Amino acid sequence: MITCCVLTQMQLVDPGFIYNHLGEILTQLNISALLLCVFLYFKGLHFPSTQDAGSSGNILMDFYWGTELYPKVAGIDLKTMVICR
Repeated sequence: MITCCVLTQMQLVDPGFIYNHLGEILTQLNISALLLCVFLYFKGLHFPSTQDAGSSGNILMDFYWGTELYPKVAGIDLKTMVICR
């Protein structure tokens, strides 16, 4: 919300565009989040960053709880980046 207000004040984004395409924007954000979760699930099972990775054997439980405690991609701690922004 703050980003939208700042971009509108700087006249970089038309608020009408965001309003007219809100469904498409939300759909893209949800698909991106799902793809990130699936990527992290398979990465945690096959290419863990640390020794604290594991599997319970239940796909739904592993997907929900995660397979790595601190997932890293290219040296970036994704858990910190996503949660702390």
